[in-house]
Amino acid sequence: MNTLQPKAYSYIRFSSAAQSSGDSLRRQTIDAQAYAAEHKLTLDTTLSIRDLGVSAFKGKNFVEGALGQFIIAVDEGIVEKGSFLLVEHLDRLSRLPVMDALHIFQEIIRRDICIVTLRDRIAYSKENLNENWTTLIIALATMSGANEASAIKSDRVGKAWKNKKEKARENLTPIGDNAPLWLKYVSMPRPAYIINQVNVDIVRRIFDLTIKGYGKTLILKALNNELIPSFNDKSWGTSSIKKILSNRAVLGEYQPFTGHGKERKPVGEPIQGYFPVIITEDMFYQAQQATASRRIAGATKQTERFNVWQGVSRCLQCASALHLVNKGKAPKGNTYLHCANARKGLCKAKAIRLDRSELVFKQILAKVDSLSLIQDSSANISKQITAIEGRLSIENGKQAEYKAALKARYSATLDDLVYECEQVISTLSQEKEALLIDLASEAITNKDDFFAKLDEGGILTSYEGRYRANALLKRLKINVAIERNSSTTDYILSKGDKKVLGIVHHSSGKIDSLAFTADLLDKVKAQDFDGSIQSSIDMLITEITTELVLNRERCDGAALDERIGEMLKRIDVGIAVDSEEFQRIRDIIKNSQMHAINKLVASVDELERRIEDGGL
Repeated sequence: MNTLQPKAYSYIRFSSAAQSSGDSLRRQTIDAQAYAAEHKLTLDTTLSIRDLGVSAFKGKNFVEGALGQFIIAVDEGIVEKGSFLLVEHLDRLSRLPVMDALHIFQEIIRRDICIVTLRDRIAYSKENLNENWTTLIIALATMSGANEASAIKSDRVGKAWKNKKEKARENLTPIGDNAPLWLKYVSMPRPAYIINQVNVDIVRRIFDLTIKGYGKTLILKALNNELIPSFNDKSWGTSSIKKILSNRAVLGEYQPFTGHGKERKPVGEPIQGYFPVIITEDMFYQAQQATASRRIAGATKQTERFNVWQGVSRCLQCASALHLVNKGKAPKGNTYLHCANARKGLCKAKAIRLDRSELVFKQILAKVDSLSLIQDSSANISKQITAIEGRLSIENGKQAEYKAALKARYSATLDDLVYECEQVISTLSQEKEALLIDLASEAITNKDDFFAKLDEGGILTSYEGRYRANALLKRLKINVAIERNSSTTDYILSKGDKKVLGIVHHSSGKIDSLAFTADLLDKVKAQDFDGSIQSSIDMLITEITTELVLNRERCDGAALDERIGEMLKRIDVGIAVDSEEFQRIRDIIKNSQMHAINKLVASVDELERRIEDGGL
């Protein structure tokens, strides 16, 4: 009966994926079927033993491929002993050096599997090999010839590719159809790479959206929602977006490689001008910086409305990050900034309404000179700075890799590469510093005019504008510690490790800006003083608070009365010291407003203490 017939398994392998469109697969399949029928074998097709496009020159089909899985199947009893393994030729099993190929051959034979080569109809089994040594000699000769042929072919192909790469480096001669998918290779009238405009437009849009603050997830959603096919006619994924953003072929570069898979290594420096340039260097590096900024800030989730506090805010009590929490639509619900630890019950900080916090965010933008958000000249400078920061990020990464390799093993070449990186980093840092000086020369003096232009430009109402505002604070290394109290919400701004500004947002809606440095005090005066007596009182509070923070000296009693008198004289207002109006001003400063200010100063002191104790 047919069930008693021995089973046969067809192993099919060819080296290159291009052979799949040829006759190799059909030929090997038909030959196996014919042999099984002729020798009354049951050809088992339930176990697919195919290594299509897998080379046997280095044994990959045995170590990682289907041939190795077949041997495991024998060991696990899935394939019965006494079965037949049908192959077109022994070179389908291995093209390794003869002793290595013999090892694979033996591993199969010793498991009582009979190997049959369909081309010459030779059966290799334990019995045949023990009885007839000529069969083994034939096998060894075949293995040796297969390896020699592969070695010659590999050498020939390697020399041909080396020659092509040398021509590519010397003359920018196209190697062949190795272009990225936004380009097309043509051979006539002469070899060249031409632009696929549809795909190029998609690449440019991906870079533009990245620069505007969109992460990979939002970009792929936009492309998929618009039914824009990816370059392989599938839906877009994060990996494809990532590969495009990091592919320097958009700058016209071609990096030759040697080897395959994990053994693939770059050969020499990238070839400049090899491909058509489709993205400017500034645009490329701005995108790199935008991606790096998101990674450093730990921004993994994205909302349709960019969180302006992302990566720049923290809880004043415990220093953990503040996250958005949506509690439904107004008037019953709202969106809040909430301490990450407080949500776990590890901190007592209260949630802060996002809409109220964004009123303070506008004040912060005014105080840190954010003209680049509304003014073309400053915006251009800001873009140049972002591009330089992108280059610095890449150069710092390269230098770190070289130093790590140098630490593992000294090399004069690596030492030179580290030095070259240092020189590039130094030059870029100087260029950035010069641009920052140019940007700082343009200060905001009219706060109301600045706010109006923010609103007109939709800076804080559009996704892109909110991202730009957030990115500006990150670039300036601004960090904001926030705490909500019973009647005020306190904001302490630091630049790096230096406190620069305090803002008190009263429950009444009033906002007081308190300078912690003498330089910023002048800016606060210029922006917030309108000549009225109330503005003068607020300015006096700012001055007194700045002195308190800088010198730890309080202003009370006669000294306070003298300061109030000087303030009234500056605005040409005559109020006697013993009058009720003067007392009212004194009370305002000493009581209601000074209470909030003193609370903020106490928070600053507590923040400093935690920094000294290593708590932050």
